[in-house]
Amino acid sequence: MPFANVTITGNTNLATNVEIVFINPTSPNSVSINLPAITQDGMRYWIKRLDDAASSVTLIASSGDIIDGSSSMSLATGQIIDIISWGNSWLLFMNISLN
Repeated sequence: MPFANVTITGNTNLATNVEIVFINPTSPNSVSINLPAITQDGMRYWIKRLDDAASSVTLIASSGDIIDGSSSMSLATGQIIDIISWGNSWLLFMNISLN
């Protein structure tokens, strides 16, 4: 069974029914992606930034949640991450930069 995926080109609130997220900003726009509030342990997203533009991409945790200790996280061009919820944290399980 294939994983639900989405391609994001601008600011968005990430849905809970998606597992794979491709980010491809329309240059030179900055993109903010709001993660959903953590409602249970084990929520998971695989996220890959596709573009090579001068755009900035920022993941933002919901109020009261954190991403590996911070309220937000910037993604570099080509970066791939795997985040999984635990308590009120999005834990970074994989962080690969292809550039």
